[in-house]
Amino acid sequence: MSFSRTTKEELTRIQLRGERIRQAQLFGLLHSACCLQKDCMYAISFVTETHAVACSIASLSESLYGTDAELSLHSTAQKRSPYTEVKLTGSRVKELILHAVLLNTNEVSPQQALFEKLRTKEEHRAFLRGVFLSSGSCSNPKRTYHLEIVCKSEAFALALCKMMAAHCCEAKTVPRKDRVVVYLKEGDKIAALLAFLGACSATLAFEDARAERELRNYINRTSNCETANIGKTVYAAGEQLDAINRILKHSNYTKLSPVLRETVELRLNYPQASLQELASIAGVGKSGMNHRLQRLIRLSRELT
Repeated sequence: MSFSRTTKEELTRIQLRGERIRQAQLFGLLHSACCLQKDCMYAISFVTETHAVACSIASLSESLYGTDAELSLHSTAQKRSPYTEVKLTGSRVKELILHAVLLNTNEVSPQQALFEKLRTKEEHRAFLRGVFLSSGSCSNPKRTYHLEIVCKSEAFALALCKMMAAHCCEAKTVPRKDRVVVYLKEGDKIAALLAFLGACSATLAFEDARAERELRNYINRTSNCETANIGKTVYAAGEQLDAINRILKHSNYTKLSPVLRETVELRLNYPQASLQELASIAGVGKSGMNHRLQRLIRLSRELT
């Protein structure tokens, strides 16, 4: 099961206390993903790949507005996963549509009219939870950090961003075909939103995966750095050994100062040692050992 679906199933299990909280979540569920039908009477149609979300819509609408909810499971070649369609009918569907501000019935924008109904932090939390359940997704944090919510309009997307910024994190928007996407790509922001929505287990799983991924990246960076340092050590040692061999071949070794003779013997005896290791063996500082080796390289160049 995907991380996104696991998160949504956890969110649908949250106990909602109070009619206004339940209404706020239902409005969020419907506002960004439902379709209105008007034949002889109003009906609301909603499609989701997470069956638990469909059941949540049916349960909330039935308990709050007494609607009839018909759930049907579908599978097509175009969709990889089966999906559930929810159809809400009944005499109070129009009342639900008006309360959720799914239609623009006056000069006030639907977004403004809706958000004026949501007064408290808990109502905002429930509404955002509903929006994420209906049109949000979150990638597996072991692979990448990406959470998005697909909105029908730019006005609704910007209103969501404003609400999120007030409570947990700042999001960005990007157009996608005839929709606008609210998205997060930073791990700390995604974790903050999941925690705000109430997905405790998903937040812990996200943070665990995030810590593991960051540790792996740190190990890779450290390994790459150590590999680079080893390469530098090998190159420097090779250059120093070449210089020493030229000196031994073309010069009188005994004419070297005692310090340089000691350095020659150290490098010949420890050809793979790093500069720091040679300095420790000789009992001198790293810069002092480097000065000796550079002196040998200069002497060898004077011989050619």
